[in-house]
Amino acid sequence: VASFNLLAPLYVRPIDQRTGKVQPFASFEWISEEDSEAILGNDMRLPKLLKRLQDCDSDFICVQELQLGREEMTCEDDVKNDESNYDHTTRQQKRGRTSRKEDEGGQIDIQPTTDQTKPLFVLPTWISPLVNVDVSPYGIILPEQAELNKIAERNVRVLQADAAVTNAIFYKRDKWRPYTNSKSYNYSNTTTCVVQAFLSVDNGMDQSEKDADPIMITSIHLDAQREEKRVQQLLRCLEQTIASSSTPYIPPLIIAGDYNAELFRGSCLYEFLSRDGETEEPVASSIDATKTQEMQFECSKALRLPSNTSPSKEEMKSWYELHDSVANYVTDHCWTLKRIDTGCTRVAYDHDEEVSNENGDATMKPKDETTTNSDSTMEQLQRSMAQWHLDHIVYTPLTLTSLGKWATLEDDHHSAKFGLPNRIIPTDHLPIAASFRRLRHPRLSKEEKDTVVAAMDEINNRHNLELETIQTETDRVKEELEQQQRLKDEQQSAEPENTEVQRTKKPKKSKKSRPSPEIIQHVRDSRARIKQLKADQSAERHKFIGCKSVLERMELQHSLGGRSCRQWAEDG
Repeated sequence: VASFNLLAPLYVRPIDQRTGKVQPFASFEWISEEDSEAILGNDMRLPKLLKRLQDCDSDFICVQELQLGREEMTCEDDVKNDESNYDHTTRQQKRGRTSRKEDEGGQIDIQPTTDQTKPLFVLPTWISPLVNVDVSPYGIILPEQAELNKIAERNVRVLQADAAVTNAIFYKRDKWRPYTNSKSYNYSNTTTCVVQAFLSVDNGMDQSEKDADPIMITSIHLDAQREEKRVQQLLRCLEQTIASSSTPYIPPLIIAGDYNAELFRGSCLYEFLSRDGETEEPVASSIDATKTQEMQFECSKALRLPSNTSPSKEEMKSWYELHDSVANYVTDHCWTLKRIDTGCTRVAYDHDEEVSNENGDATMKPKDETTTNSDSTMEQLQRSMAQWHLDHIVYTPLTLTSLGKWATLEDDHHSAKFGLPNRIIPTDHLPIAASFRRLRHPRLSKEEKDTVVAAMDEINNRHNLELETIQTETDRVKEELEQQQRLKDEQQSAEPENTEVQRTKKPKKSKKSRPSPEIIQHVRDSRARIKQLKADQSAERHKFIGCKSVLERMELQHSLGGRSCRQWAEDG
């Protein structure tokens, strides 16, 4: 599986209509004017990009920032594309929104339901050879036209260009075929998250793999601004994966793309990942000082606060809540995800070096004022390159094992020095890739299932007995105190009163006497004892769940009939 952020031509030094300027991240200031055409020009850059896509020879290529144009356009980058470049599914999707009908074999018949009022978006000519059935093995999965129109409307408004920039998945037709079931149709692909299930084609594969559950491939491009939105996008991807599964178990999943985040400890996205040897994460109120510092640092980065500026209490409260919501989701749905240990993939000028000159204009301070360089690109005020881990491949280690990966910027000294893109690498993110071997989904033996479920049943029965015992004892003591109260009331009512007073006094209506101080205190003490017992029992249940493996939690959750293990731990 490979991942390429293609750098859409539309995003190369465009004028943002909101500001009237080119955004810093799209200006590529380190590329001189004389080098711009050779490095950023479409005539030079796009053929190199196509060659890299063809040479990678991956089963799946997840791409981001693939720019599509309207059918009738004939400009250099957005021209009409022959339908022979598309597989049957894509050709049907071109005709508009689709309805899907599941046949007996689980395949989906895709039928056009509406006509588009605007010309359809199609592939540009530069990348068309990659899906040409005569010369290339690849098919393509794209979002539907309705989604493409949404992003095009935004680009018209912000960049004055009627173009759709989207994610896509290229797949080898001779090895894989798209698969969709009725549940997964509740989710539609977006331009930033394309999820597709694939089944292996009978091509010499052994019978066990051919008949296995689908593998899920996701091309993802998370939001560049807000951690909350990044979390929501990744959650949607995982939910779509669960919906596509035909078994109670989570299918093999690979999520490759531009996460626009480094997935460091303290970030909310980091909570999606499994940590070997770690038990359940504590709640925010009990997080140790080191992790608190990490979370404050990652929160500051996500909010893009100035250096040496800490998040406010409200900002940290929101961060803790988002962090805990991710941890709870992962636990509740028994997710186990790992990240391929790729290095930095993005290199550009260090934005943290910005200072103001005497005129108040933004400029850059040199990292080392004594450094000199005769290269013409270094003659201006020196600026240093910074690197970021933005592109990742995340997978399910229970069903996939990693066999190898591409090197990243740690082995590309030229790009690390001169930035991306450059004359060798034709995009602003270094591509990443990893190879996997599929594993049969592990399952507990019948004896193991019975043992773990029996252990939970023993806790349930013991806790119920403890509560019943304390409640019985509470009721018994209360009954004794009430009996004493009634005897006392009867004795008081039996005492003789003055005869004259009795004749003139109206008879009193009988009313329930107020509980004695002893009864009131007993009720208070009993409630406190029961509350403490329930808290102790909940802590025991949390400890029990916390030391169980993912497979054990899956089995326990199944036995709970839809309730999560965390809900059981909290409520019994």
